Amino acid sequence: MIRNVLLVLLWVISLRQKNRFSLDLNLWVFLLLFFIFLLFLSFHQSYLLWDENVYLSNARSQLGHSYYSEDFRFPLLSFLIASLWRVTGESLLVAKVVVVLLSVFSVLFVFLASRNFLSKSYSVLVSLLFALHPLTLFWADKIYTDFPGLFFLSVAFFLLSGKSSFSSLPSFFLIGFFSALGFLTRFTYILFFVSVVLILLYRSVLERSFLKSLNLALSFLIGFLVVLFPWLVYNRLEHGSFFWNLVQQYTVAGSSQAIEPFIVQFFNILEYFHLLFIFAIVGIYFAFKKRNISLSFVSVYSSLTLFYLFFFVHSKSSRYLVAVIPFVLMLAFYGLYFSFVDTTVRNVFLVLFFLVTLVSSFFLLVHVLSLDSCRSDGSVVSSIAYVGSHTVPGASVVSNFWRFFAYYYVLHSSSMYSSSVDRFFSRHHAKYVIYHSGVGDPFDLEKLDSWSRAEKVVEFSDSCDGTAYIYKVS
Repeated sequence: MIRNVLLVLLWVISLRQKNRFSLDLNLWVFLLLFFIFLLFLSFHQSYLLWDENVYLSNARSQLGHSYYSEDFRFPLLSFLIASLWRVTGESLLVAKVVVVLLSVFSVLFVFLASRNFLSKSYSVLVSLLFALHPLTLFWADKIYTDFPGLFFLSVAFFLLSGKSSFSSLPSFFLIGFFSALGFLTRFTYILFFVSVVLILLYRSVLERSFLKSLNLALSFLIGFLVVLFPWLVYNRLEHGSFFWNLVQQYTVAGSSQAIEPFIVQFFNILEYFHLLFIFAIVGIYFAFKKRNISLSFVSVYSSLTLFYLFFFVHSKSSRYLVAVIPFVLMLAFYGLYFSFVDTTVRNVFLVLFFLVTLVSSFFLLVHVLSLDSCRSDGSVVSSIAYVGSHTVPGASVVSNFWRFFAYYYVLHSSSMYSSSVDRFFSRHHAKYVIYHSGVGDPFDLEKLDSWSRAEKVVEFSDSCDGTAYIYKVS
């Protein structure tokens, strides 16, 4: 499957590559430097983040080597990593390189798509701001689904924004194909699918071409279903339901995430988009006024996504804004262009955009690098190493940051889901119970201290994360 996707990608680029899309050496040099920088950040990271352990454990479980998996997670990223591991052997380096490459090429396709409706200089600036955005620099190297999924959406949008796309059934087949890959990488990207359908309806009304739009929609749907069909069949055979992990994902998220007020996400937008968001709203107005179909689509997709993040997602993590970063930038630059006739005024705002973005990214990187320096031999790393050196693969542990032990040392790892500590032994036969004061869910430490079966053997502390308490169970 991976080989086929790569061949399709190469064909897509060759199909769309005209003289005005010619990529000069400067762009390739920038993408190479960006790739190297993201890898540097990735390997400077002291330990994997929460969900990185999950997707890697899921990939390992597909090879039959794992005692822990969360099958309800978005499936495609783990499948992609596992497929490569079948060739290379299990390797964290391979997994990180794959994610970083997808992030780098998402920048490339954002540039190519922008060239369809923005000037070359604006397209370059959109791509640079996207690459240097604080959320990009923090998340693009992480083994999370946000950027891999965004890569597939950027390819789909590149195809959609082409001048001949709405007269080409093969183009809409490929748009559906890549939209489905985005959806399987991250289920919330189904909003891209919905937006394509809505923009086809909008265009059919504008041009009174209902039959033509229907044909395009059918081609788009077939491309989408071609990718979706194996997933649906697998779910039906394995779990008895076509949409098993889709339902489970939102059931688990709904029961485990605290509901935060929508105003939190509003402040995230102000922090990460500042003036850009205001000009993006202006861009939406001009997109529909000028009947720019590509940017009308961007407007619909961005609006649907933000509405969903505001009112339907319990957690208001700023990470979720990754889904709209390049699209908000496109709208902002379009809005800026039509807001001011004077080129000097436009340039002043462009400088402001870059200054604010670069300053934000600089302080973020300083914070991240100093934090990683503090964490390099900190409580999380030390506690994982201690438990790993005192157990064998397949041993059982219970912890409030259990996913770390599941991936790093291939252990049966369970959460501290119960207030009854006796269950940790009677149900899981835990060899160790590990509690961290700053990472994971809170737990009453006194219950562990007073548990007759448990003996505190060591604790590790640092000034970044807090203290890890390790109990041996007998």
